[in-house]
Amino acid sequence: MRDFLVRSLNTIIWLVFSFMVIGTLVGATLAFFEAAILGVIVLLAGLVASVFVAGTCFLATGLYELSLGIYNNTTRTANALEILAGAPPDA
Repeated sequence: MRDFLVRSLNTIIWLVFSFMVIGTLVGATLAFFEAAILGVIVLLAGLVASVFVAGTCFLATGLYELSLGIYNNTTRTANALEILAGAPPDA
């Protein structure tokens, strides 16, 4: 379940990033017909914003995966210690 959720989030992030880049290219092309410098500015700003948003989302996904891993490791360690102590582990 954990792998499915993380892979799904990563796929959604890549889709959003792709749409943002396509939108940036379309917007920069339209702005380029008005003034060349305006097209360059729109292109650079859009790419920086796209990379920033995607990077932030990937960071959040990584932190989510890390927190799930820590929780699972803590649960397994607690069960192992209970087995060593002779108590029945929780289900």
